[in-house]
Amino acid sequence: MQNDNKDEDGARYLFVDKLPERDTYYTPKAQFQTTRCGDNAWLCLESLSLPNYYLTAGYPPHADKHTVKLEYSTYPEDNTRYHWTIKCDDDTMEKCMVMSRRFSDDAWHMITDDWGGNGHDGHFDGTLGTDNSKQHAYWRVHAPNPTDGQNQIYENTNTGTVSQLVKYSTKVGVSSSTESSNTVSSSTSIEIGGAFKAFSASASSTISNSWTTTDTKTYEASKTVEHDVTIPPRTRLVMKQLKGNYADEFVVGEDSYTIEEYPLDSGPTRSYKMQGSGGKVKTSEKEEL
Repeated sequence: MQNDNKDEDGARYLFVDKLPERDTYYTPKAQFQTTRCGDNAWLCLESLSLPNYYLTAGYPPHADKHTVKLEYSTYPEDNTRYHWTIKCDDDTMEKCMVMSRRFSDDAWHMITDDWGGNGHDGHFDGTLGTDNSKQHAYWRVHAPNPTDGQNQIYENTNTGTVSQLVKYSTKVGVSSSTESSNTVSSSTSIEIGGAFKAFSASASSTISNSWTTTDTKTYEASKTVEHDVTIPPRTRLVMKQLKGNYADEFVVGEDSYTIEEYPLDSGPTRSYKMQGSGGKVKTSEKEEL
């Protein structure tokens, strides 16, 4: 996490603190947004608590020690001091090394360093070095893969001979799947939305590709929405909602639904999609199953 102390050039030093995993989702200082830079061959890491402050490989003023700081930039693309690559032992990303492009010829990478001695009252420094020990050189990248599925949220049966208009309500957006006093902040929304969009767009994705085009409001704090739906005569209606799960901590409800109609008498089951938006819905044509 960054330190609020500045050097004489206005950059922030990088402190390393202990933090429970669950708290990382609500601590912007511990969150970074990664983007491709340097001809798409490297990563730029922007702090979510300090917009336009990027992880930087350099030197502190009047010192010859390599260090890691957060520096302000509106265009990190063409400056190697902002370019990094992350190399992990395996797909779990439990053991990773954060390598600097600026000092790549010397194999310098980010390490945990007790630079000032005594752990700075519990803090350690993020610096650059060639120490390859597990204690100092390895970092854990906490970026869980999201999952999703169609969850049944409503069921009703119309036994009459005329169509029946009914209302249903559900949550749309991000809510905590566990008891928590924390609220979904903008940095939490960025992290969750980024994970769903990136994972959904990958060729090997196991989640719906619809997350790539989902409205950004879906990744904000949840709200209850209410829609109308018509049940045809002599029909049982089942409604399912696309819901995502992130790190077993958050549920993401999309304002998108699958409607299935089961005739009580003869006839095939019918299915169609319904997309909600501001209390209004758009429906697709029914398909016989």
